Amino acid sequence: MHPKLYDILRSMICPFDRIIQSIPERDGELLDIGSGYGTFCFILSKKRPGMKIIGVEMDKKRVNIANSRIIDSQNLEFICDDILNLSTSKRFDVITCVDLIHHIPMEDHLFVFRKINELLKDNGLLIVKDMDDKPFYKYLWNCMHDLLMARRMTTYYIPKRDMVKILGGNGFVIEYAKDIPNFLYAHYLVVCKRSVLKIK
Repeated sequence: MHPKLYDILRSMICPFDRIIQSIPERDGELLDIGSGYGTFCFILSKKRPGMKIIGVEMDKKRVNIANSRIIDSQNLEFICDDILNLSTSKRFDVITCVDLIHHIPMEDHLFVFRKINELLKDNGLLIVKDMDDKPFYKYLWNCMHDLLMARRMTTYYIPKRDMVKILGGNGFVIEYAKDIPNFLYAHYLVVCKRSVLKIK
């Protein structure tokens, strides 16, 4: 799919504006995990011009396309890497995961969240936008969407209530968790901060 067509479809489906409302209006550095073609990052760069935005994505083709689309957005950068193997001395003010977690196998979820915890500054913000498994018709629609758009037969949805428990038990303090109303998609948003306490 052409990246610009993807941008249009993605923007129609994903409530980017609601996610961006959760991101502080100040300078700092943000890491977007699973950035794909960079759709969310490009929109965000216009809304938060003082923030340095780095997208990390495993698909090298998508990373190359995203970097080729940077024109005058000096606050943008895209890198090809697996978040679990990402080696950097940077610590970020904000990390976003937009419709990413349900593509990661269940057995890797805790490793991903603990890696995110390491990459955040003390009291840094983690924003997770994902899909719930209820109501059932929305769950089925979400699965069909992923099959058509992402070519994924298997997905690993975590209900909002379970996402809150997992994050709360792995070094994060929940700020809020809420559903984002949509006729077809079971969007939810969880915003939390990195705890200064050690993970047990």
